[in-house]
Amino acid sequence: MILRIRKEQMNELIKYMSRQFKYQKLEHLKKFFPKEIKGWSEAECYEIISEGIHQAKGYGITIERDVSKFIDLMVRYGSDFAQNPLYPKACQILSESTTIPSRKIRRLLEYLQKATPAKGNGSFPEEFTSLCQ
Repeated sequence: MILRIRKEQMNELIKYMSRQFKYQKLEHLKKFFPKEIKGWSEAECYEIISEGIHQAKGYGITIERDVSKFIDLMVRYGSDFAQNPLYPKACQILSESTTIPSRKIRRLLEYLQKATPAKGNGSFPEEFTSLCQ
């Protein structure tokens, strides 16, 4: 017997996985970036998460772990950090078509931490930096 998944079923699964990712990301932001998101409504948090998913995809970053880190960078450095003149190399790093997404994220983190102190306490949670290594 061959199991077949209809297109409608696959679409529902994709929607479910997207909702789960966004919910888990919101919980992550509450835990690790409380100062940065202080004063944001839940709807605003979900909006930045959705925008992060969209922006990351535009740079070829689609693996959940890398997208999650990209959103962390947006929350820490601003949703426009990739185009911000304060971080001129950010766009260059993200636009490198021959660099794998995980390496882009690692290089971005290293660059941004050296370029300027971030919003909030200026450092990433240990869990984030250790995952980037």
